[in-house]
Formats: sequence, structure tokens, C-alpha cells
Amino acid sequence: MFLNIAFQNLWRNKRRTLFTELAIVFGVVVVIFTGAFLKGMFRFWAQDVFISATTGAFQIEHQKYRAESTLDPLGTTLTNGAELIASVERMPGVQAAYGELRIVGIVSNGSRSDVFDGRGVDRDGQGRVLPGSDDLIRAGRSLRDDPNEVVLGQLLADKLGVAVGDQVAIVVRTLQGGIDLMYGKVVGVKSGSHFPSATYLEMNLSRAQKFLRMPNRVSQILVKTREFDRSVEYAETAAAKLKDAGQPVIVRNYTELIPMYVTVGSVFKLIATTISLILFVIIGLGIANAMFVAIRERRKEIGTLLAIGMEPFQTRRLFLLEGVLIGLLGAVIGLVLAVGLAHAISAHGGLRFDGPDSAIITVLPRIDWSITGLALGLSFVISIVASWFPAAASAKLNPVEALTEA
Repeated sequence: MFLNIAFQNLWRNKRRTLFTELAIVFGVVVVIFTGAFLKGMFRFWAQDVFISATTGAFQIEHQKYRAESTLDPLGTTLTNGAELIASVERMPGVQAAYGELRIVGIVSNGSRSDVFDGRGVDRDGQGRVLPGSDDLIRAGRSLRDDPNEVVLGQLLADKLGVAVGDQVAIVVRTLQGGIDLMYGKVVGVKSGSHFPSATYLEMNLSRAQKFLRMPNRVSQILVKTREFDRSVEYAETAAAKLKDAGQPVIVRNYTELIPMYVTVGSVFKLIATTISLILFVIIGLGIANAMFVAIRERRKEIGTLLAIGMEPFQTRRLFLLEGVLIGLLGAVIGLVLAVGLAHAISAHGGLRFDGPDSAIITVLPRIDWSITGLALGLSFVISIVASWFPAAASAKLNPVEALTEA
């Protein structure tokens, strides 16, 4: 009964209720859509800047690679590279995989020399797993089939004073402890935020394996998944299958591979949470004001109800229900509008912004259900808190004074 009466009372002053609802709807839409936009921006930052260009969705490496690769990069490789890659590509959720072999040595242009820490890459596999890798090229082009082609990090090329088309000498220590030399032609210069541009050198994987006397060996396997949102799940599945097969490997997903992933994600969450709290404090003040005005207008009615036997706690409950209904109704409408808006924008190609180097940043809003839950939860809590004091004031009215007011 109280719920039905409370709902009817909301529309006794339609204009006031409408403006209060609009404020709540606006706040909920802003909070939910802000969360969706920030999640889309975070997803773009992770997927386009790192995952599709440098890290892949997850990587597989020797279990001692992280601890010992600095001292023994050749001894912490996977010995059955081709077979292992083929088995990974058959795993659930895996779209493509390819291998990289770490190479450490000295590179020289004849008059200047420097240490490099680079990679031998399967160029065809790299194109499938890292479609954004070509976007890192600052001059020239990526590797092709010529075994003597190399790509240098931009800072390394600057230190050596070489450009596209120049020749460099590369010296490495082989797996057996010998020294080998090759001449490479610089076909490209690249730069990125995930690898050290000051020491980076890239050559074809087959040439690197032959150069280091390490046939069929790779240091890491990079993987692209069919569904980005399930990449962590697919990585865990791959890790379990490889463990069951007795492979001495570990699997690291993109949340571990991307620098500052947790920090950036926490910053985005903090921004959305701060906006939520500010908006809902304002909304709470609006609800409280509307309820105080409603009580002032209905003093005689409240006095009559108290005079005929209604208990003060029942009066308090009635106005508390009215405030909660205002908050919940606005939250539901806001949720529907925000989700619909996010899906509509995503369906039409997302929001586009001009990025650095004339790049276009495309953000597809993704509903962040933790922020959405926060918005709905705050709507409910703020409605109760904002309604409590006006409701308590209604219960304290003196029925005689209320009835005798002019």
C-alpha cells in the first residue's frame, strides 16, 4: 500500500518530479557513458598501441627466460620452435602465432660501433599476429625475403649515423661459443614504446637462426587471439595445455606485458569514480531539496494523517519510499539511455580524434559494468540518504500545529 501511495504522490507535482528525474537521468548517463568512453580509450591504448603492434595478446617463453636471458640469451630458448608454434595455433581461441629469436651483439657502420639487443622475426607470422607493426616504421620499410635485410631502432640508427640503404656489419657469439659476422643492408628504421629504440635490430628469423647456429629455436612465441576480451582466458588455457604436455614454458598475457597497464587502468577507474561521486552528491542535494519542498507543501496533509492515527515512522517510510522511487526510476532510465548511446556510437564507427603524427584515434565505447554498478548503487544509496532527513522531518511534525497553519 505504501509503495502505491508513494508512487502516486510523485506525480502530484509533475514539473518538480520531472526536473528531479532529469537531473538523475543526466547524472547516470554521464557516469555510465564516461566509464564506457574511458574503457574504450583504455582498450584502444592497450590493443592498438601495444597488442597489435608489439606484444600480441600473450607470449610463450622458456620458464627461465626472464631470470637468465640477460646472462644467457641463447641458452634460454625453446628448442622445438616450429612444432611448438604449430601446436599453439591449434589451441582454443588462437588465431595466429609466430616466433622471435633474441639476438645480442655488436653492430657497426665501419667507423662507429654499438651494442644491439634485437630480434630475429618470422616476417609472415609477424604480419598476422602484429598487424600494427608496420605502423612503427619511421623510414624505409619492413623486412621482406632478402636474408641480409635489417631494420634498426631509430635511436640506434641515429647513434651509428646510418640511414636506409646503408650497410652495417653485425657480430654475434654463436650457441657453440664461436664468433660470426654478417653484413646487413638497412631497409627500415622503426620506433615504438615497447622496445628499446636505442639498441633494437631486427632481421629475418631464418637468417638469425642460421647466424647463431640455432636451427628451429625461438626465444618467444607471440600469439594473436580470435576474441580480444577473452585473451586472458585463452592464455590460461594455453598455459594449462603446455604444462600438461611437459613443456618447460611460461605464458604471460598482455596485462603483464604492457608497461604500466595496471597503473593506467587504475587512473581511468579513479577518474570515472571521482566524476561519479561529484555528480551524485549534486543529485542527492536535488532529491533532498525536492523532498523538503514536498513536505512543506503537504504539512496539513501530514498533520491530518498523524491526527487520524498514522504513526510517525509510517510517515517517514512514505516519504523515504518517494525519494527511493525517484532515484531508482531515474537510474533505470539513465541506464537504458547510456547503454543505448554507447552501442549506437560503437555501431556507427565510434568516436574519432586526431592523434599524434596525423594518426586517427578511434574509440569504441565499451560499457564498464563495474562503473555502471557503481552508478546504480550510488543512485540507490544517495536516494536513501537524501530522502532520510526530509522523511525524518515529516515524522517530527506536530499534527496540531500543522492543521492550524494558515
